[in-house]
Amino acid sequence: MELHMLLSILVIYVLFVLVVVVISYYADLIIKKEEYTRDDLKNIVPYFGMLWENAVQKYSLFNLITILFISSFIGILLILVSSSMILNSSILFLVVYFLLPVISGNFEKSRVTDGGSFYDLMASIVMKYHDLIIIGFGFGTGAALLYSWGGLRQIHFIWFLLNIVIVVVLIEIKVRQSIQH
Repeated sequence: MELHMLLSILVIYVLFVLVVVVISYYADLIIKKEEYTRDDLKNIVPYFGMLWENAVQKYSLFNLITILFISSFIGILLILVSSSMILNSSILFLVVYFLLPVISGNFEKSRVTDGGSFYDLMASIVMKYHDLIIIGFGFGTGAALLYSWGGLRQIHFIWFLLNIVIVVVLIEIKVRQSIQH
């Protein structure tokens, strides 16, 4: 049973990430052009490559994968630990989305030297990778919401739809701010 759940969440996660990237491509296309050719509508693979290349240039491959994995795992875990409507929503993602940049800025302002402690290491990671943490947490939250609605049937469709739209829009904004441009 646990293996089936884990595989289901993994498949949902990968599909959710792909759907968000496809939405990003078409949103980018709508913003940049008024008329579209058939090739514009079909030519999504170079966009995947461009996003990946920009992300790897900005962050090292190891850090990119590690931070996305850990923050996605936390996003999935926080949603699936409870059947509460509050936790099965985008509320935790909204808190992370709006507070993490503020916390990162405060760490940066108050930091004098790096003492080498665990706190300093975590503060350094949050300062440098807060955009990536938010994106990963959003991917995890979105995948967990999909599983919570479709697999576990813990939330109603309207609640799911409202929350998944919020998560997708905010991930899209963060990808545009941090990776795409």
